Amino acid sequence: MQTQRAQFRIFPSLLSPSPPAAAEDQDNGDELDIEGEIIWNNEDMEELSGEDESELEGAKVLVVAWPGIEKWGDEMGECCHIRNCVVRARVVCDVD
Repeated sequence: MQTQRAQFRIFPSLLSPSPPAAAEDQDNGDELDIEGEIIWNNEDMEELSGEDESELEGAKVLVVAWPGIEKWGDEMGECCHIRNCVVRARVVCDVD
């Protein structure tokens, strides 16, 4: 019987935002600005309010309706530098 040895992670992080100093040092895949807010990422997120996704570059995420799932590495647990978005997060962005 085979097992999946890749690492799976829910994103954006469901924990409270990090302090600004820690947010700059994080390398976990979430795009955080200096205040620890989540910034729109077209590859990993789907916008639910019907806004044109091409115009959302740099927009702040207001609500994460459904988190995404990402996979790090292959089925053997090797090549851990390779990241694949399995399920895109569904979010609502601030369009102002």
